[in-house]
Amino acid sequence: MPGPATRWRQAFAPSPVASVRVLVADGRTQLAIGSAAAFTARDANGKTLQIPKGTVTFGPGLRITVNGTQHALTGPVRFTRGTKNLTVGGKAYRGAFVVRSSGGRLSVVNEVGLDQYVYGVVPNEMPSSWAPEALKAQ
Repeated sequence: MPGPATRWRQAFAPSPVASVRVLVADGRTQLAIGSAAAFTARDANGKTLQIPKGTVTFGPGLRITVNGTQHALTGPVRFTRGTKNLTVGGKAYRGAFVVRSSGGRLSVVNEVGLDQYVYGVVPNEMPSSWAPEALKAQ
């Protein structure tokens, strides 16, 4: 049986997980994805669109209008941030979005690095109004 030092090292070893996938929207008939900076969309066939800052809105047909031109994309579509976070439905997320269309409905998965995920989750789990000792422990 391993000793306490070995168990401690095993409990606090680096994670083999580099990124996390979180479902942030599901069953939608329409989505609005945007950013305060230019961002990129790349579909399953490798078609890449440079999207200027702002918001694009689309339905399950994955037709996106950029600079007045409509583009049909093949899912899944990966949206990659530029210098600012991406938003879905007006809420900002770290990382990239992968959008899938199935049965006339859309889903969005946020793919984010483990460290960036923790930076976003911990403040929501431990509000600053909690006791200072509890915050230190976290």
